[in-house]
Amino acid sequence: MNERDYKNYLVTLRPLESFFFGGRKNSEPEEKKDYYVKSRHFPQQTALLGMLRQELLMQNGLFPLNSNNREQAARLIGGKSFNPGCENQDFGVIQEMSPLVLTKDDHFFHPCPKDLGMTLIIEKSEGKSCFNLAKENGETGKEQAGERPFIPHMKGYNPKTGTPELLIANNGCKEWLKYPDVFTESEQVGIKKGREGRTEEEAYYKQVFLRMEKGFSYAFFISLKKDCDNKPVVLKDSIIYMGGERSAFKMTIKEVSEKSGSENIKELFDKTLPDFAEAKIILYSDAYVDAGIINLCKFAVTESCYFRNIRSNVRKTKKFDNLKPRDEESEITPYLGKRLNFLKRGSVLYPDDEDGSIEKIKEMLGKPHFQKIGYNYYKIYTNKIEYTSRQGKE
Repeated sequence: MNERDYKNYLVTLRPLESFFFGGRKNSEPEEKKDYYVKSRHFPQQTALLGMLRQELLMQNGLFPLNSNNREQAARLIGGKSFNPGCENQDFGVIQEMSPLVLTKDDHFFHPCPKDLGMTLIIEKSEGKSCFNLAKENGETGKEQAGERPFIPHMKGYNPKTGTPELLIANNGCKEWLKYPDVFTESEQVGIKKGREGRTEEEAYYKQVFLRMEKGFSYAFFISLKKDCDNKPVVLKDSIIYMGGERSAFKMTIKEVSEKSGSENIKELFDKTLPDFAEAKIILYSDAYVDAGIINLCKFAVTESCYFRNIRSNVRKTKKFDNLKPRDEESEITPYLGKRLNFLKRGSVLYPDDEDGSIEKIKEMLGKPHFQKIGYNYYKIYTNKIEYTSRQGKE
């Protein structure tokens, strides 16, 4: 695509009230009841995509959908919601979007890597068999032992405190923040109503909402085509509603002007990232990968999170207020896709030095249809790790 055909924007979302992201009470009708649900700090990228698609429809005069404008709407925002199982997906004028981050005073804040304050120590074998080393590392069996001729461990890890829950700024601001410095929690009692307005049995539950401290906002980059059907695409500042309780946010749109004028979204996002001095791969977004990725690492510090999105069809869906509790595609109402597990942003992978592990990991992470909407973003740091020598007896 010619660079003249699209523009890059920085989108900021400033909460106007307390908000709630995630939790099953409002988004996932399942048999198991949750009586205590807590908001995520960041919404799913698919929630941002859905918000953008709806806002584009509204601002370009194609909302609500009807028999006369559905085809035009499909050309503007694409025909269907994001589907993890479909590699070729079109979202109309939305070309690409970055992961969501926090911003304040022109600085960007990312969830810090999970090995922060720790050092990976690789102790090679000298005078010990691989089997003995493997036993010391908590492994059993000669097959496992033969695969691990070294002992990796993290210096500085405290099992009582676990991995750090901090936010790290980009290079222009040497500031570390704890989540309570940005987010304030507040509990509220929720009551699930039946169709006729009556309170359902076992309907009471407790929700933990979040409120953002003054000066902070969410932010992400997007790339949009300039025109659709020979008309300029409109996307301007607005009040939008997002999350399980449809909380209000002030959306601000700012065109990004770079000297070369040809940066893609990943290049713009990479400029907001901090630097680290070890050889490792850091995930700066949640990532969908094959389970075998861990076998390509000498060590990994990771955490998982679940992914499940609501799907609809611009050409067919007519009743957007009635979510079907099933995993199969619906012609008339939105439906829930299959639940998946992702590696959580901030996860750290230490690739093995042999057998082209880095290239294999890059291949596993490099899923274009996920990266198109801000998943599977990562950065490779290349400074070498020093090996230590471990003397021992046979």
